[in-house]
Amino acid sequence: MTGGGIKASVIIVNYEGRADLEDCLPSVCNQSIDDYEVIL
Repeated sequence: MTGGGIKASVIIVNYEGRADLEDCLPSVCNQSIDDYEVIL
């Protein structure tokens, strides 16, 4: 990513296991923001 872009942090605070994460993460990855981190 080149300068001036948006960086997002996605914090997942409550999930019921792997199945919930498998449902949630693809929707996070498909957002228009290219530079992000996921915090569990």
